[in-house]
Amino acid sequence: MTPPPGVIITARDIYDKLVALGGKVDGMLTTFEQIRAQLADHEQRLRASERWRYALPLSVVLGLLSAVASIVAGLAGS
Repeated sequence: MTPPPGVIITARDIYDKLVALGGKVDGMLTTFEQIRAQLADHEQRLRASERWRYALPLSVVLGLLSAVASIVAGLAGS
């Protein structure tokens, strides 16, 4: 694509645009790294929540079995 007649693009114009573009890319990389860190934090929290959720039913079952065993032992001992 050729520029319209009378438009002159200098090397300085191109350089200035490249510098501005580089600044935008740097800003995007910083944002990307922050998002990556936040995602890792959310992933860690989700995994911890899942471990707790799956461990809870087992704890309840073991607690109920212990209570039943205590009641049976108490009734058998009387």
